[in-house]
Amino acid sequence: MRALAAALTAFAVLLAGCASPARPTLETTTPTSSVSAGTNLFTSTTTSTSPTSTSTAAESQQQLERRLERICSVGNPEVAGFVGNDDIVEASGIAKASTHDGFWVLNDGADARLFAVGPDGEDRGSVAIAGVQLWDLEDMARWDTGGQTQIVMADIGDNLANRATSHPLVVAVEPQVGAQTANARVVFINYPDGPHNAEALTIDVEANEVVVITKEESPTGGQLPPAQVFAGSLDGADVDGAQIELQLVGTIDIEALRDSSSDTKFHPGELSGVAGLVTSADVSPDGRLVAVRTYGSVWVWARPEGTTVAETLLTPPCEAEPPFELQGEAITFVDNARWATLAEGSFASIRLSPS
Repeated sequence: MRALAAALTAFAVLLAGCASPARPTLETTTPTSSVSAGTNLFTSTTTSTSPTSTSTAAESQQQLERRLERICSVGNPEVAGFVGNDDIVEASGIAKASTHDGFWVLNDGADARLFAVGPDGEDRGSVAIAGVQLWDLEDMARWDTGGQTQIVMADIGDNLANRATSHPLVVAVEPQVGAQTANARVVFINYPDGPHNAEALTIDVEANEVVVITKEESPTGGQLPPAQVFAGSLDGADVDGAQIELQLVGTIDIEALRDSSSDTKFHPGELSGVAGLVTSADVSPDGRLVAVRTYGSVWVWARPEGTTVAETLLTPPCEAEPPFELQGEAITFVDNARWATLAEGSFASIRLSPS
């Protein structure tokens, strides 16, 4: 990531003349087959059992597709603010909070703290997670289960592919703003085929699964390989030390998506071949939309009734208007129609998609 930041520094001047718009406000509110959209962009490798949907409204597929079309055509995300805590030096994950009206943010690396920030990035303090040892935190997710909200901190980075196949997830009941420390349990995700580098993790509440999307870099500097989609059951993950066995569900060819999309905007990362690297993912509160962030794009999927999040990622998405962030690192849904993104680094920008 630091190499990417250096490669993109020369383009920072592009931002100097960009005036920030007025700050918006937040409202709290597998079959084995291939799927193509013009080209074969997705491949499925396993068969899984899909859950019965428990979404809050009986939204038809046609209504869902109209909602998706609106989300992908509403225009440029607006700057909501900038992260104000000086301890957030390499922001890498963001999750919409339920105990306050802002967000939880984490640092890349081994920093075992949850940072509370307001809708405009205002510093609201940090919560230290007690008794955990971390290596490379990359993403975070909300997990609403058992009548409570839990925050999952994902230690899934492995830039050199030299870590073990097992990675820890730190799971803590969502704290209140002002808390100094919080207890957590640690569960482990296990890849079936060796080490992987990943920066995107989300929770499929309906299927009771964790979903991980890998960050696949080209070993030769050429076209990026497809990102791999893994999923694992969360049954038994309420116990400290639980082991979650991941299965490969399929792949997403982000490079092919970018090549086939008429909406893809230029990103400086294209010059170094990294614009299509996956950096974050999230699921909307009603479970019907899935968003994946890359350095250069935001892709959004409509989840049909009766499918898992992992299966949905093997179907064609639409491309939303991406925020112009030199190193976009994180995404979270604010509600069922809007998402917020976070750039990496200190004093990072929070951007909100229009309603």
